[in-house]
Amino acid sequence: MPETIPEATENSNKIDNLTHEQMRARRPNVSGRLMLNKETNIFAGVLAGIADYTGANPKAVRIIFVIATILSGGIAAIGYILLWLLLPAQT
Repeated sequence: MPETIPEATENSNKIDNLTHEQMRARRPNVSGRLMLNKETNIFAGVLAGIADYTGANPKAVRIIFVIATILSGGIAAIGYILLWLLLPAQT
């Protein structure tokens, strides 16, 4: 007997019914490119750029990065350095 799929809740319907423009408005970085943010950076602007791109809180991105660096044994720091070298700066 096939499993029944539960009905969608009202909140999920609201998200599903957003137009493209409304979804894009939720992300502050309208250029759609991941770039270094030299205005709100602490070190190189990589994490501030990721926060701008995703629309997340920069402090939360930094905390997640520190935890990821500790848990990965430093591999996340290598990714940070690579992004620092490869990403263009905002103009």
